[in-house]
Amino acid sequence: MLKSSIYINGIGAVSPQGVGSGNVFSNSINAPQYEHGFISCIEPNYTDYITPNNIRRMSKLIKTSIVASKLALKDSTTEKPDAIITGTGMGCMEDTEKFLKGIVNDEGSPSSPTAFIHSTHNTISSQVAIALNCTGYNSTYVHRAASFESALADGIIQLQEKDSDTNNILVGGVDEITSTIYDITKKLNFWKKDNKENIPLYTSKTKGAISGEGMVYFSLSNKLAKESYAQISAVKILQKASSDTIADILYDFIKNNGLKVADIDLVVLGNNGDVRYDYYYKEIAKQFEENKITYFKELCGEYFTSSSFGLAFAATKLKSNRGKFRKAILYNQFHGMNHCFYLLSNVEV
Repeated sequence: MLKSSIYINGIGAVSPQGVGSGNVFSNSINAPQYEHGFISCIEPNYTDYITPNNIRRMSKLIKTSIVASKLALKDSTTEKPDAIITGTGMGCMEDTEKFLKGIVNDEGSPSSPTAFIHSTHNTISSQVAIALNCTGYNSTYVHRAASFESALADGIIQLQEKDSDTNNILVGGVDEITSTIYDITKKLNFWKKDNKENIPLYTSKTKGAISGEGMVYFSLSNKLAKESYAQISAVKILQKASSDTIADILYDFIKNNGLKVADIDLVVLGNNGDVRYDYYYKEIAKQFEENKITYFKELCGEYFTSSSFGLAFAATKLKSNRGKFRKAILYNQFHGMNHCFYLLSNVEV
């Protein structure tokens, strides 16, 4: 478990719920945009954020990540971050497909290295850094459904270093879905046969989830600001856990932070509607009063870094309900693995 006193001072998102900051994570549910069976992001007007010459050279994931990062900085009134850290489960799939198709079309002969360079996972943080003119620490984490948590843990550690001059860090969770990747993962039984069964996912009794995508960046700081959404008080990451022990893990997580279950005012769960794995969430939900529980994947779908959307959703709820919510728990897991718990605290600004 990683304890911290790090503040979320800004949020930027390109998601199926829209483009923006805290407004994206409101209580309203926009009708998802389906394309080839999955929930797609609502794309912004890129010319508002990126020069036309650069837009032509960038894939969708790079463009949307740059937009989300700029929105997070604007939301926190930060001019430039000291570091940029990104978590991605799949990386630049659109560029990867272009590279592989080029090899096939050229019958295996060497093709231009440009597509390959653009397809590498660390391209995301690199392109964001170039767009923001940030020459500080730059890193990318690729650990499937723990990618965002790994990036966040690194960001927290960077901000907690006593001898470090790092005060503001951009941490993001980004993943895209393409029709090719969707078709491949559907054959692996990731997704529902009835892809319209998305709301409400927490009542679903069928196999498979609803595929989605999203790009969310956070402007994090070790200093409280008037723009602060919430404090990240603790993060716990588990590779494996059984449904029989998940409630005990929750209790220990809460107890080790000096709290009781009754102290938690808001519980945000990542139910994705897959009856094969949602029983983990049901075990967690049993520990709380029903009126404290809410869900986020009906808003964004399932993808490797969807917990970044969940974190922004929880933080926004804390900020907009300061008189009602003081402590929040976010819990997410993927296929019975890569479990993560977050403890968020409201702030006085």
